[in-house]
Amino acid sequence: PGAYSNFVFSKIGNAGILNLMKYIKKKDATFISAIAYRDSRESKVFCGKVNGIISKKILGNAGFGYDPIFIPKGYKKTFAQDLKLIAVEKLCRWLKNFS
Repeated sequence: PGAYSNFVFSKIGNAGILNLMKYIKKKDATFISAIAYRDSRESKVFCGKVNGIISKKILGNAGFGYDPIFIPKGYKKTFAQDLKLIAVEKLCRWLKNFS
């Protein structure tokens, strides 16, 4: 859904997306996340990108949004089964080295 991901999710949810994709053989997808940090001295945006596929069914309870239907490349579980917050992870590493 790209730039319309929030609209699509709020209208049809993961079940609707899986229904639309049930006859599509190639289920490649890219999961992109971003988080921003700002204090009185600076602002910084952290982005993460993971390639993967859309699963055949909703799996897992962790995370939010598309996490239950996205399987990262090289893994067998969805983000909702084995949550890896890629942008948050980058922010945490930066904050650790910030002080």
